[in-house]
Amino acid sequence: MKESKILIRLALGLILSVAAVCCACLCACELLHFHLYDEWVITKQPTCTESGERERYCSCGEKQTSVIGALGHDLIVITEALPATCTEDGYTASAKCSRCDYFIESTVIKAIGHVIHEHEAKAPTCTENGWASYEACENCDYSTFAPLELLGHNFGEWEVSKQPTCAEEGERVKICAHDNKHIIKESIGKLEHTAGEWVIFEDATCEADGFKSINCTECGEQLQTETIKATGHDYGEWTVLKESTCAEEGEKVQVCKHDGAHRIVQKIEKLTHTDGEWTEERSATCEDDGQSVLKCSECEAIIETKVIPATGHGYGEWQTVTEPTCTQEGMRKKVCENDETHIIEEALPALGHTEGREITELPDCQKAGRRYTQCTVCQTVLKSETLPITEHENKIEYDENGHYNECKNCGLKSESEAHDFENGTCKVCSYKQEVQTLEFLLESDAESYRVSGVIDKACTEVIVPSHYKGLPVTKIGLDAFRMCDNLISVILPDTVEIISENSFYGCVNLISVKLSANLKRIEKGAFYNCQKLESLIIPSKVECIEEKVFFGCSKLISLNFENCFGWSFYFNETKGEMDKDVMQQPNEIAKYFVNPQYVDFIWVRN
Repeated sequence: MKESKILIRLALGLILSVAAVCCACLCACELLHFHLYDEWVITKQPTCTESGERERYCSCGEKQTSVIGALGHDLIVITEALPATCTEDGYTASAKCSRCDYFIESTVIKAIGHVIHEHEAKAPTCTENGWASYEACENCDYSTFAPLELLGHNFGEWEVSKQPTCAEEGERVKICAHDNKHIIKESIGKLEHTAGEWVIFEDATCEADGFKSINCTECGEQLQTETIKATGHDYGEWTVLKESTCAEEGEKVQVCKHDGAHRIVQKIEKLTHTDGEWTEERSATCEDDGQSVLKCSECEAIIETKVIPATGHGYGEWQTVTEPTCTQEGMRKKVCENDETHIIEEALPALGHTEGREITELPDCQKAGRRYTQCTVCQTVLKSETLPITEHENKIEYDENGHYNECKNCGLKSESEAHDFENGTCKVCSYKQEVQTLEFLLESDAESYRVSGVIDKACTEVIVPSHYKGLPVTKIGLDAFRMCDNLISVILPDTVEIISENSFYGCVNLISVKLSANLKRIEKGAFYNCQKLESLIIPSKVECIEEKVFFGCSKLISLNFENCFGWSFYFNETKGEMDKDVMQQPNEIAKYFVNPQYVDFIWVRN
């Protein structure tokens, strides 16, 4: 049954394969088939030590096989293992596989013997036991350890370690004969003080008591004190420190004979003022009174004051400050003869406008005109009338992309419209259609065209148009001019941004190429084997030159960069920098003196 299913599947797969081949021939397209497998079938069971196999089939008859890994032994322990010790043998475990006859026998493990470690002896001390040297096993309890009992203390006679004084106690000690770090300490009492003579420590003053004391001659401690009574003040005669005047009081003092810092100070009364002359202190003004004063001849203090009456204003004639205009007032003023800061101001009325003749500014097709009158004095517009914009005077103009209207007066252009050709001539503007030598392909975004090929392979000169069917030409396509043997000169418009791979491959007679000012990228092999190309100017906006662009250009000895700085090159993914030592800058164009046909680098602007 199984074999029948397999044969049926193989037959169906063969029929489907033949049908697919026939459809491919008829439709000229490739038929894709995706395998759909059935369930896995085990053809060989795996064992403990050997792998198994399985297989499955697709409806087309395709067979797929897979390996099933060996199961490995499933061991059951019969006898548990017993490890060997220092003095007794052990043995390994025995086990049997549950699926096959595989068996592991138990084997004897010999006793490992003692691992002896030697320990040094330690002498006993006054407070701790010691031991003799011994040995012990690292793996079991075997040991020859034997302890030595502690010695106990053995103190001698008392020794004085610090003599006592009348200020501090002394000290005596007993030291152990076995260990001098073991010590018994005991204090020795202080000695008696030795009294000296009376000493005055602070003298008595006029207001405070003094004192004296008897001190120990050995340690200086006070043993007895006694007060010395205060002496009291003893003031002398008055002494004048500062004589009094009519402006200030004077000062006198009494000084204690025991202490000059103790004083009694008293004030001496002021003297009377002495009249001087009357003086004008503030002059009278137009509006404010003045003042005269009588001062002391000794101290300048004011004794008496008198008022000087105000003089009143004395205004003169009117003076014009600002002349009036058509729309703004003027101003005039009067100034006081007694004080120039006192001023009377008065406004002069505005004069009003004076209407002049009518002026006309003619309109045109870009701006409106106007008719107006002005004031003859200030030129202000008094009346105004707008004159409407006139119509454009258009004429039809055209270029290769379309035709448009252009005003004769202002030059305003309408939006360009595509040509409507009939027998090679536009029916609207009479533009003659040029014979097309290039093939164009609309880009995927439908916003620009690329040059995809050449209609006339015998052409010698090509000027690529900037636009085709009203859209810009932005790319020279893959293999566009490949093997154009007669091509000598090419001019690219500034709309082109990319020269694709092998665009001018094998143009062996190409001598002159003018690149687009907005060119950004030159792809791999673009000028491959252009044998007569001698020099090329690389525009400043180029960002990348791929490998083998100039391979086989045997006469091309230099590249002229409009902006040489900021370039790096990559060879086998290793980055380098352009060598500035081989550059010159004639007329602001840098020339890189290498043979470009051997440059297998990718050039990238940083």
